[in-house]
Amino acid sequence: MEVNWMQIVAGILISTPLLIIGYFIKKLIDSIDSLRVTVQSMQIITKTLETSLDNYNSRSAQEHVIINNRLSDHSARIRANEKNIEVLKSKVR
Repeated sequence: MEVNWMQIVAGILISTPLLIIGYFIKKLIDSIDSLRVTVQSMQIITKTLETSLDNYNSRSAQEHVIINNRLSDHSARIRANEKNIEVLKSKVR
């Protein structure tokens, strides 16, 4: 059994780049998995924020109705007071 150094050297020259490529492919796969987890977390956060925004908009619309009703009531009172002031001015003259 004779040792063929040429085959050993060729095997080393072929295996070394394959091992290096395999190492970087493993790193790439790990990075992609980490990115996938991050994207999923961001999707959950986005859904939570959208729900919060929808709830805020709903409450805001309800509060706007209350405020608009109060403003309308105040406007009506101001108009009534203006009429009363005009009546009093006409009586004083």
